[in-house]
Amino acid sequence: MDISRLFVGLAFVILGLSLMNLSIHGNVSYGALILLGPFPVLLASDLGAAIFLTLLASIFLILALMLRW
Repeated sequence: MDISRLFVGLAFVILGLSLMNLSIHGNVSYGALILLGPFPVLLASDLGAAIFLTLLASIFLILALMLRW
């Protein structure tokens, strides 16, 4: 088991929890990103959330390719 992958995963979990904590306001958009192999499935409540999730999926794809090598 590569310990750096564990720390990267924990960093993403902490980042996600921090973003959820910051978004506890009246006007909240939400979404979900499901990665099925190389294919991302995006579920979003508005266009802004969809754009953010598209960028997040791109970052995850780049990280997966970098950690694979």
